[in-house]
Amino acid sequence: MNHQYWTTVVALLKDRLAKARSHSDKGNVTLEQIVWAALIFGAATAAIAIIIAAIERFSSQIQ
Repeated sequence: MNHQYWTTVVALLKDRLAKARSHSDKGNVTLEQIVWAALIFGAATAAIAIIIAAIERFSSQIQ
């Protein structure tokens, strides 16, 4: 590979890095937000399962 090739590659990488740094992350969903959403969904699902189990337990006692 010649010197001009590597100079071009480095220039392109610098340009991409500059664009990536200037790009605002506003509106993007982060991994932390996804994890929190998954935890809240899991907690809500567990709460619903507990409520359904309690209702079924009490309804089985009704004769």
